[in-house]
Order: sequence, then structure tokens, then C-alpha cells
Amino acid sequence: MSMAVKKNILSLALNNRELFAIELRSDPNLQARQTHASLAVNPLTDDVELTAQEIRNHLDAAGISLSDCVLSLPVSWVLSSRVEIPEVVTDDLNEFLALEAESFFPYPLEDMYYQTSLCTLGGQRTATILGIPRMHIDRLIDVFRLAKLRLRGISLGFACLAQEHTGTQTLHLLLQERTGALLLNVGNGIAFLRPLDEVFVEEEGLFHIDLALLLREIRIHLRQIPHVFDGGALTCLVHSTGTLTEEELQELTDGLTKQGLMIPPPDAQAEPVGIRIARATAQSYQAGGAQHLEFLPPRVSRWKQMAGRYSMRSAVWAGAAVGGLLFIFGGVYLFQYLHWSSLDREWRSISGRVGKLEKQQNFVRKYEGWYDSNPVSLSILDTLTRVFPEEGTVWVKTLEMRELDGKNLRNISCGGQARSNPNWLQTSTKLGETPGIQDLKMQQIRGEQFSFNFIWNGQGK
Repeated sequence: MSMAVKKNILSLALNNRELFAIELRSDPNLQARQTHASLAVNPLTDDVELTAQEIRNHLDAAGISLSDCVLSLPVSWVLSSRVEIPEVVTDDLNEFLALEAESFFPYPLEDMYYQTSLCTLGGQRTATILGIPRMHIDRLIDVFRLAKLRLRGISLGFACLAQEHTGTQTLHLLLQERTGALLLNVGNGIAFLRPLDEVFVEEEGLFHIDLALLLREIRIHLRQIPHVFDGGALTCLVHSTGTLTEEELQELTDGLTKQGLMIPPPDAQAEPVGIRIARATAQSYQAGGAQHLEFLPPRVSRWKQMAGRYSMRSAVWAGAAVGGLLFIFGGVYLFQYLHWSSLDREWRSISGRVGKLEKQQNFVRKYEGWYDSNPVSLSILDTLTRVFPEEGTVWVKTLEMRELDGKNLRNISCGGQARSNPNWLQTSTKLGETPGIQDLKMQQIRGEQFSFNFIWNGQGK
């Protein structure tokens, strides 16, 4: 239950575009006002402020001043499913029912407000799952807040009306303006609930009940419920005021009797069914609300609202910070990607020339030890090339040039190998006779290997 029990309470019931309202007061000397009005707006689709204003206008016109109220929802808004509970389901019943609800409802469970009603029929435990789309409830909360009404509870008024016959197995047939429903009440629970709006057919702009279709639908639904007639004849209460003529009511009674149902004499009360539903809803709340189905979400205290507001503010700032960082990283990544793409396009445009250049560089690296752009070095290399035999019988493996104080003086050290000593002797003799070479010194001669140095004086330039 979502409210403290109020001695004075306003009860409202919606049925499509009909509004029923009744005040229940603890003081019998105070007049309990009531009203029944047709709404020019659709509470589910039209503007919230216009809907709230029209409801407020109807209540003011009826002299209704109470602001604490409970609301009965139309049966046509309810999604219901009947589930047989296996014997193995004991401790995890709530989880089992949640899974069944998730598989039945066309919306995710977080988008639904749902309740369950348990009963036992013919020894079989049964649960009826009743759900309302969250968007309907949230919209009604906004409408009633703008209408300056304090919602204390939202329930299914037809179920509250059926609970007046608690403790018995009773079938309830609801026939209102373009709205029908069938509810089986077993003990304190609901065995099943089925809308019957399809039995209202339109002819020449007017709606009337197709009795043959109504009786057929009732017969089909009862056959789907096992053990429904185990206790003998089943009592059926018809809740209808002004919907059927006397002839139609008699035809309906005869048809239900043929199906094995007991039809008590019609209620002599003249008040509309919507008012009776609103009254039953309020009385259920005033009695403690133990038997009604509550669809009003729990109220959040002001402290929790403030905490949630600050938490939300912190979450917003944190989200903004994270979003900013993601934006920065995303921008950097995008810039890097575009930059790399640009470089890749440039590389593809010059890769051919780069390949040729790499070949040239490899060639230069291979011979760079023998290459020197200095004229003196070139002169030395040219002289040594002329001295050493072209046949390749003597060759240089190492060559080192060191600049001396003189402009063209170089200290040259060479090391190499000869095929034979005679070949080396011929080359060394030729070196000693070459202009520009002075102070020729043989440092090492070991077998076919040799090393020598000399001073280049630049005369051979």
C-alpha cells in the first residue's frame, strides 16, 4: 500500500472518456458529492494540461473540494496473463513470475508496472499477472498533479468491486460504455481477467453489444480454465447499468444459464457502474488496502529527492567530464587518422622515386669507403690505382688517410694482400718510384699479407 489510510478520500474512475468521481467522508453529516462526466479529451493522447484542466473543471462544477484521491484504471488499459505455478516453484516464486511477465508483456519490465494475484483453483496454484504500461501511469500522475489532486493510490477498480464477494468463487461480467471485461474471483485472488471490448459493434455511428458474440466469448474463456465448475454451478454477477435493455438483459441471462452459470437477480441500485467501481476502490483503501492491486509507484521522500538531485547533478558533471575527455581523445584520434591518411597518400605518390633513391644510396654505401670528394684524396686514390696491377694480383683491403700540418700533406696507411711475394715486390718497387710518395715504410710483411705507410706531398696532384 502506498498511502496512509485517509478518512476523507476522493475516488475517481476512468473509462475511456468517462469520468466518475465520488467523495467518501467519515462524517455522515457532510454531503458526499459525486459526479459523472464525459471528457472531451483523451487522457492518454491529448495535451496533459488540457486534460488536467477539464478534470478540474468537472470537479469544481460538482462542488468536490477534496484533493487526496485514489484512481481506478480502465480495464481496457490492463494487460493480463494467467500462469499455472509448477509445484517445484517455492522459494523463487517472484523470480518465476518475473520471467513469465517478461515473456508475456510486449514491453520490457522496466517499462511496466505490474502486480500479481495468487489463488488456488482445483488444487492448482495459479497466478494472474496484471500490468499497465509505465507511460500511462506517469502521464496520469502528471495530469492529476496539474489538476491540483494528490494521488494516494492507483488501482484496478473492477477488481476492488469483485473483492466485495471475497471468499467465494464468483464470475464477474462488466459491461460499461464500450467496455467489457470478465473476471473470475477465487477466494481472495483473481483466477483470470479478460477484456471483452470486441463485443461492442458499431452500426450507423452507435455502439451496441453483440449478445451472441458476448456469450461465445464467455464460453470460450470458461473452457480455457480447468476445474472452474468443480464446485457445481458457478455464480455470475453482471455489473451493468443502462448498457442493456430489459430484453437484452433477459436474453443474456438465459444464455449464461445454459452455460451452467447462476445469475442472481439484478442489483436494484440505480447508480452507474462507474460510481460503484469508484466507491469500491475508495472503500478498499479505507479498509487498509490489503486486497487491491496497487499501480502507483512508491513516493520518494524529499531527502531522497534532494540526494537524487545532487547525485544527478554530480552524475551530469561526471558525464560531461567523461564526454569531454572522450571528445578530446576522439578529436586527437581523428586528427591523427587524417594526418596519417595524408602522409600515406603522399608516400604513395613518392614511393617510386624513393625506391630509386634507395637503390642509389645502397650503391653509395657499398662504395663510400672508396669515395671522397676532396681533390687531394682523389689524387691519392688515382695514384694508388695506377700503381697496383690491373690483373688483381695485389689488392688493398684497408686504406687510411690522415691530414698533416701541411695543406696537401697526408699520412697514408695501407694494408692488403698479394697472391705472391714477387707480385708484391713489383708493386712496392713501383710505389717507391711514384712521384708524390715519400718516406715509404714497410710495416709488416707476413706471407702474402702486407702493410705500409707513406707521406703524400701532393706532387702527384
